[in-house]
Amino acid sequence: MKVVQALRVFQQFTMVLLLAGAPGGLAAQGAKKAGASAAPAAIFQGIYTGTLGDQRIVLEIGAAGKDRDKSLWADYVEKLPIEGRYFYRRHGVGILLEGEPLGDGSVRLKEYGERKLSGAEWKISFSQGRATGFFCKCDASHPPASGELKIALTRISRAFDPRLVWQEDFDDMPDLAYYDLLLDFPEKIGPEVRVNDEIAYVERSDKRLGAWGFRLTRFPDQAVMKKINDLMDSHFYYYRLKGAQVAQGDDFGGGEVSRGDEVKFLSRDFLSVLDWSAVWLSGALHPDNSVRVDVYNMRTGEAFDFTQFFLPPEELAAREEKSDGEDEPAETDPLQRALGELYLKFDTRDDMKSCDEDLIRSGPLIDPYFTSKGMALLSGHVRECGDAVIVPYKEILPLIRKDSPFRPAVEKMMVQ
Repeated sequence: MKVVQALRVFQQFTMVLLLAGAPGGLAAQGAKKAGASAAPAAIFQGIYTGTLGDQRIVLEIGAAGKDRDKSLWADYVEKLPIEGRYFYRRHGVGILLEGEPLGDGSVRLKEYGERKLSGAEWKISFSQGRATGFFCKCDASHPPASGELKIALTRISRAFDPRLVWQEDFDDMPDLAYYDLLLDFPEKIGPEVRVNDEIAYVERSDKRLGAWGFRLTRFPDQAVMKKINDLMDSHFYYYRLKGAQVAQGDDFGGGEVSRGDEVKFLSRDFLSVLDWSAVWLSGALHPDNSVRVDVYNMRTGEAFDFTQFFLPPEELAAREEKSDGEDEPAETDPLQRALGELYLKFDTRDDMKSCDEDLIRSGPLIDPYFTSKGMALLSGHVRECGDAVIVPYKEILPLIRKDSPFRPAVEKMMVQ
């Protein structure tokens, strides 16, 4: 799956505006916008693939952008007229390059790492869509006697984005060849996890980029399986691209990320997924952690509609027992109040001292999802309250509409 295809699916299912537009014609569509702030195209400008020594690499190179001073990395570079980045295919992390032409027609490029010159340099010549030269820990304008690594590259695209940062907007990018090559790397596939004879999935990961996820391998409804797999493919591709950008850093300072979808429950009726994210940016004291709950209707492959599953607000409000003289809370709706009470009732953990009653009752929202043991309730205060609390389905049943088509499925799980 190409980048634009994967991210369009991600947009459709999650309503996150990432990449939008028609497939095909990528270079022409984006060049009008991204090229507006760039310097005139150099004859060697483009995206190249090939080898540095015995390592496969991808290079993006061109004339320095007119708006380079707005880049986060502009403070520590020499601001030479040529700029670019490259990555090792086995690594997937962009490395900043900056350079200038030499008198013999070649180009000298300097590498940066950790916001400073690394000491590595290139001397490279461009001709008829090919680039050849050498890499060394030296002054590349004076070739070393030994120790250099040969460079041999072929141009695959003339596009170049001088911002050198993934924009998450395909209309604002001159080409996606760089990112297609970034993701053209074998993912690791785990053993099949069998729910039963008809339902199974495999876990997948790209350890280079801290991304992980899953795909269904067996399901009775092939149309639903395809819909879910298309969505999970788009998530995985997005997580890989985001992981590459974090690892590079907007200022090429680096970072680390772990982002992925974890299957918490899968049946003929329900799919519960937790989207975990942990991001460490260079210089940050603490990681930025988050978790999102995604629940799917496995009869349709669409997002599960809890508003049609639980009782309507007016019926939930009528069930509430109000103490004399106690004002009704204004911060949450009746469903959230009901789920909050169940959360507190079944939270028997002694190690979550910071997760108190007021915190749960004040919000943010409690997200429910299905498990084999009961309804899981995850507090929005993940840092204070940790993992979800499991509530037996017999306690959840009074909150479910009697005409819900999924009520029998819940009743069945109660007796299993």
